[in-house]
This record gives sequence, structure tokens and C-alpha cells, in this order.
Amino acid sequence: MFRGWLALAGEELTNTSRLVATARPGVPSSMEEALAQCRCAGPRDYVRYDDSWPGLAEFLGDDPYVLTNAPWYDPAIPQSAEFLGIWVTKTDGFGAAPVDRNINDAICAGGVTGPHRDKARGLTFEAILVGCTNAGVTYGAEWLACQLRAATALSGVTLEYLAAHPEDSAADPAMLRRIMSRVVLTRELRTNTSFGTRGVENRQGAVQTVDWEMGVLDPYVYGPVVSQTISWASSVTEQIQWAHPPDCEDPESCSEIPVLASATCIPNMVDVSPVQPPVCAGCIPVCQMQTRVATVPGAAGVMCRDQTVTLTVTAGAEPVSVNFWFRPCGSTAMCDRTGFVSLAGLPAGGTVVADSVAGRPYGLVDGQQVRQVGIVHTPSGAPWTPTVLDAGQCWELVAQHEPGIDFTVQIQVRGRQS
Repeated sequence: MFRGWLALAGEELTNTSRLVATARPGVPSSMEEALAQCRCAGPRDYVRYDDSWPGLAEFLGDDPYVLTNAPWYDPAIPQSAEFLGIWVTKTDGFGAAPVDRNINDAICAGGVTGPHRDKARGLTFEAILVGCTNAGVTYGAEWLACQLRAATALSGVTLEYLAAHPEDSAADPAMLRRIMSRVVLTRELRTNTSFGTRGVENRQGAVQTVDWEMGVLDPYVYGPVVSQTISWASSVTEQIQWAHPPDCEDPESCSEIPVLASATCIPNMVDVSPVQPPVCAGCIPVCQMQTRVATVPGAAGVMCRDQTVTLTVTAGAEPVSVNFWFRPCGSTAMCDRTGFVSLAGLPAGGTVVADSVAGRPYGLVDGQQVRQVGIVHTPSGAPWTPTVLDAGQCWELVAQHEPGIDFTVQIQVRGRQS
């Protein structure tokens, strides 16, 4: 993997290109930047070999890297301008998903195996923190430790990186982007060594080597997102026909089906009184229903056979109840349906996300994730589970609902690397 950039919970964690730029500053563009450069006039010759990617700032849409726009810089804390950045030197655990499968000796020759299981993975990081004073590098270590605290949440956070160094390659850097989900901190930041760079007395080290460990509860790596707003290829409104015995025009007049019961073994009476269903998801209109079909875009950038599908549904002017499912292109067989999602009473103007990477559904209010209650289910009433499809097949998304209701669907597809 490319060690030059990591983003934790959507925020920059490490960036070698930023470190190189601040260690080799250009002409300052403001007085604040000039003062910051003067405060940190120390290890300008520290970088002897540059393995960063010159195109990283443009790829991420960042402004040119200077001390005053570094994520750790705070004008109210002077020593924040005395920290230059973080250089990740070694990582481990970014390969294939770890596998656990036991083999036991058989009674005869050979052995027998249990089921395949993909284990949670562990990640280790080693890095160098570079400052121009001991106070600066100490501040940098404290800032990094604070950033890592984002991964103390029980559900974990995301970790983004590039699968390989993009320089001198024909590969599109966007196709090298990867994301891990449910990443947690498993060991705190530790300082191993500290040393100076000035060669003068009355100083302590301005450079530190550190390491930390993280765990990934979801062992898979997800590729770049392919996102589009669904444009329905077909829409059909059908009248619902209620069935009854063909020789009984009035169902209420039908006699009960005769049963021959044992004279000595009295059958138990089973209570068949109606009960309230646990959820209302999965219900369809009693008169008409509208069925819409759209083709699902394929994943890109990942070679493995799985792809995850995330649906973002926004209601129009009225509440929305709808059933979604996926099927192979052109198939009408009931047994081919998979990836069921049912929405019950999504409020007008509301947005809900069935996120197959995070592994849970949630609502969006003013761009912020919130808990959804009683909206996302499946037709059977079972909890929703992430949708994983075979990337080698063509798939269609089907929506079935009351005719005329208005809603939009945003679909995001990511390849899943095992």
C-alpha cells in the first residue's frame, strides 16, 4: 500500500507530501506563514530521500501545503508551528483478509475441515514525527494521539488510503483508493526513540519514532465508490387481483374444507386469531402497485467477485413506503430475488441510507448521520443486512410501491476485496 497518506474517520491522519512541503518551504505568501517558517528553521535538510507522491494535493483537492494550513496548526498554540508532520515508514496487515479454518484428523486417513471464516484483521504502524523543537514534536505526538481517539468508538470508524504508489503508473489514482470500515484503536501511540537534528547543547530531541496498533472488525477492503442517481428504465402499474377458489364466486359463501380426524386422538386446538405484525415494512397497497426497474452500475478498481450496494432514498412531498430488491438482469423468478430493503413511512423530505459498507442503516438530517427508528426493515420483518452481490453478474434494482409516490434513489457500488 501507499504509506504517504492515511485518513481516519474522513480526516487527514498522515501525509508525507505535507511533511516534505513544510520541511522544504517556498516563498511565504503571508506574514503568518513567514513567521511560522522562522519559528521552524531547524531540520530543513532532514529529508534525504523523498518517497511521497507529488500529485497528492491535487488529487485530494487540497491547497498547496504550508504550515499555516496544516490540520494540527493552531495560531493560539505557538509550538504547533514547530511541528512539520508525520512520515509513516512501515505498515503491516494491509494484505488479504486473514482466514481461520481448523482441520481435524479423520477417523480414517486424512482429515476433515470446518467452515471457512474471515477473521478480524490487525494493523500496525510505525512512523517518524518531525519537528524543529522538542516542544513542537511533543505537540505533534499529542495531536496524533488525539486524532487516533476517533477510533475508540464501539462501532469503529473508516480508514482510507491508496492501494499503491501512483507515480510512473498508468493506473488512475482514483481507482487505487481504498477504504476499511469499523476500524478501532487497539494500542495507544508509543514513543520508541527521540533524537535531535541541530547538534547543539541544551536541547532535547525534535524527532521521534512512534508506533501504534489498530484492529479492523470488518476484514474486507472496499474499492472506489461508483455513485449515480437512479433513472428508472421501466415503470409498470398493475391492478392487484385477489384469488379465491375458482368455483366460488363469493368467497364468504365457501364452505370449510372437510377434515377426517381421529376418533381416539383428539387434535389440539391451535389459536389462529390474527395478531399485530411486528413491523409494517413489506406491506403493499391493496388495489394497485407500481413496479420500477433500473440497472445497477458495476463496481470498479477491485478484482474480487463481491460488490456492496448502498442505497440512499429521499422522500418527496409525501411519506414513502416502498419495497426494494435486486435480481439478475432480465430475471422474473422469485427465487432470484435478493438484497431486500423495505422502507415504512419515510417522512416527507426525509433521507435514509442503507449502508452496506458501514453495515447499518441510518438517517441523514442536515448532512449528519442520525438514528432511524422503524423505517428500514425487510419484507419478512427481519432486520436489514448489508447487500453483497456477485460482481461478475448484471443486476437490476426493483422498487415496488403505491402508484404515484415521489422519491429519489442514490446508489453507491463498491468492490469488496477479500
